[in-house]
Amino acid sequence: MATKNAVSFEVQGKTCTLAYTMNAQVAFEEKTGVEFSAISEFFDQAQKGKISASRLREIFWAGLLDGAPDTTLREAGDLIDALGLEATFEKIGQAVVRAYPSAAPAGNDVAAAGVDLPAA
Repeated sequence: MATKNAVSFEVQGKTCTLAYTMNAQVAFEEKTGVEFSAISEFFDQAQKGKISASRLREIFWAGLLDGAPDTTLREAGDLIDALGLEATFEKIGQAVVRAYPSAAPAGNDVAAAGVDLPAA
């Protein structure tokens, strides 16, 4: 089911959507055993250059499920490879801000949401 809070993007010649609906958040929690709210810690660690590839793939995968419920973790990883890390973090940040608009920083921009990648 499409949601008004979805972030659409083009990758590998197809349109994908990323949305952190209630069902997506539950899927993440069931898959990982971690509360969805813990992704804020993931982003804090990413800011410090500590990126868990498996956690990034799980977060991204969960966001894809509403638009493509049969997406596998491997397919999510392939999409991350095609998008690149910076664009992946940007899309996740946008979708999280849309899922929680009242908690979004002023301006609703991704940089203010704290999802910038650390400098290489």
